Amino acid sequence: MKEKSQMHAPTDAVLVLDCGATNVRAIAVDPEGVLIHSSYEPNKAVRQFSDKDWLIWDFETIWKKLARCAGEVVQQVGRDSIVSVVVTTFGDDGAPVNEDGSLLYPIISWQCPRTVSITERIDDYIPSRDLFSISGEQVMRQHTIMRLIWLWENEPDLFEDVHAYLMTPGLVNHRLTGRMVNDPTSADCTMLIDIKKRAFSEDLLKRLGLVPSFFGEMVEPGEVIGPLTDDAADVLGLPPGVPVVAAGHDTQFAVCGSGCLPNEAVLSSGTWEILFLRHHRPITSEAARRAGLKNECDAVPGLFNVGQQWIGSGALEWAAGLLFQDIASDPDRYEKMIEVARVHPPGSGGIFVEPSFLQGSGVTRIHNTAGTILGLDLHTDRGQIYRAFLEGLSYHLRMAMTLLSKHTNVSPEVLTLVGGGARNALWKQIRADVLNLPIRLTRQQENTVVGAAMFGFIGAGIYGSFEEAYNEIDFFSDIIEPSRDRAVYDDLFETFSQIGPSLEGFYRR
Repeated sequence: MKEKSQMHAPTDAVLVLDCGATNVRAIAVDPEGVLIHSSYEPNKAVRQFSDKDWLIWDFETIWKKLARCAGEVVQQVGRDSIVSVVVTTFGDDGAPVNEDGSLLYPIISWQCPRTVSITERIDDYIPSRDLFSISGEQVMRQHTIMRLIWLWENEPDLFEDVHAYLMTPGLVNHRLTGRMVNDPTSADCTMLIDIKKRAFSEDLLKRLGLVPSFFGEMVEPGEVIGPLTDDAADVLGLPPGVPVVAAGHDTQFAVCGSGCLPNEAVLSSGTWEILFLRHHRPITSEAARRAGLKNECDAVPGLFNVGQQWIGSGALEWAAGLLFQDIASDPDRYEKMIEVARVHPPGSGGIFVEPSFLQGSGVTRIHNTAGTILGLDLHTDRGQIYRAFLEGLSYHLRMAMTLLSKHTNVSPEVLTLVGGGARNALWKQIRADVLNLPIRLTRQQENTVVGAAMFGFIGAGIYGSFEEAYNEIDFFSDIIEPSRDRAVYDDLFETFSQIGPSLEGFYRR
């Protein structure tokens, strides 16, 4: 049992403003990581023009939704209980602003296909090998550099008026404080930082004709950006002067909020599966680039999130829509899908699924193949296919864990699982068996919110460090141990490795 410091009042709370691709939310969190009250409204990218499939975020709409959600939460918990405000959003997206913070161009969504062609000729601007060796990130269409190049090629005149380029957390923080800032967890999504220095790379920026001040000031998570302005306080229903504290990219705060320590691995399971090891150094060798590893700044200085990502529940939702249309509106459809898959033994009756559903991602396909289903016959049922999807994704996880261990020389003894995929009981057990590792579950599913709140309490002076905040939270709820099926899955994994792709060489550039 962790020793509690009890240095806070029982009513203290951080207000987390969380903008995701599906929902915009406000959540009040207490110092022990418990969510007190929350409010949300749906969010989605919108078409910029009716005759094009270009997608943007309507920032004014997002701001109004955040304000309404915050007002509701503050009314419930009490305006004097909020000790700080923090902002966390999706990564990669941002916009150029003028001197008063007005957007000069809409926020281009990470879902927008307009930058696909840029990834194919990025070497005309900066060699992809240099981008990886300095920034630690793989070339993908959603990274901010692709949007900047697109703007330069298509809207060059707006650069005459740009005062700064703010990532989405920075845009919200400017509305709250009037200060133009970015943070390292968001900045690393640009592909323009020197990840080892945790700062924008003058070398990379120079090749694009930019300077570090183009991105405003850099603030670290937990640093006070400034007091809430009178106007923002009025909109949110809070007293003026409440400190606004830096957070940033939701993925990195989910890692911190998962309870993982250095040299431990965490899998964020959602539309994408994102596997990270919290490591003391980035892995930026050419071999790591070819293996498809990626590096991101951890929310805690001195740590890095080294990992891989591949399509996850996005492939499962495709399979569910195709195979289970008859129960699409059933509120218990996921449980029913799991039950028809559970009756089949490991191996799904000889069905193998390679779930590389990567169309339009900007990622080079493995062996030029798309998702594949092997072993079908006239007796195959949908439960077998659905289970084979769960198994195929778990084989990908094992390959990724193997590569991660190879390049970091760290072999995690447990995998912490967070995100929507942590709710699928069958999938959790399959993962434990395929990896032959315990799967650790978190007590609080809102890991991003918990992680961001930890830094909010640091900025408010409730905690003096991340370690102190960590000791106040009881992170973990359960452990899924490998079953006796692990030996069967060892053999099945060998078969899959022979007929499926290797993640080594995932990126061809």
